Amino acid sequence: IACITVMFVTTCLMALVIVFVWRKSFIFAVIFLLFFGLIEALYLSSSITKVAQGGWAPLVLSVIFVGIMYVWHYGMQHKYLFELQNKVSMKWILTLGPNLGIVRVPGMGLIYTELASGVPPIFSHFVTNLPAFHQILVFICVKYVSVPYVSPEERYLIGRIGPKAYRMYRCIVRYGYKDVHRDEENNFENQLVMSIAEFIRMEVEETQTGSSSEGPWAVHPSGRTCTTMVMSETEDGDLTNTECSSKSVTTS
Repeated sequence: IACITVMFVTTCLMALVIVFVWRKSFIFAVIFLLFFGLIEALYLSSSITKVAQGGWAPLVLSVIFVGIMYVWHYGMQHKYLFELQNKVSMKWILTLGPNLGIVRVPGMGLIYTELASGVPPIFSHFVTNLPAFHQILVFICVKYVSVPYVSPEERYLIGRIGPKAYRMYRCIVRYGYKDVHRDEENNFENQLVMSIAEFIRMEVEETQTGSSSEGPWAVHPSGRTCTTMVMSETEDGDLTNTECSSKSVTTS
């Protein structure tokens, strides 16, 4: 039952692909669905007669797993809506000053969030409850796009949050639905550091030339490697590497 059901559903989805992805004729999709769908529907109907003889087991398992996935999706959706409706206002952040009202220690802090814009509400909890935080804050949002692969040169979308003195950045990391995540090959942290470094260097160059062509966001290539994991930013926006410091990763 499980196999023939998968085949039948795949045939139905394939008809949609023919129309909406391949941009073929609707009549061609109907012919495809009628030809293959009729054959698989006959097999499916014959399999249904075996439900009373033990075929109910995969159906029960399917219902259980669908229920688990629904609960997970429901929870994640409401978590995202909560973050979206309770974002920290930039006005409140600006009232804290460049140090955010806490001690800023050397290092880079990574805060994972589902928000592609704005500051997640968990950040206010950090500011009010932690005695210190890293000198550079990066809000990371991982998004999956509707293309098979995203090249490393287009993977990291970097932007700044607030004035330069606050040293807060946002990084949207984009993956295709067929991209394979391998930390030992991708070296995510080094690529992230180098992407932010390129963004800061671009800002400095634009300040010197008086031009700004890409706005608050920019895509930077991340093919180069970095020997250190921590960077510090000088008052004029330049970037220097340090040999020893710390890095924290937080998920909101």
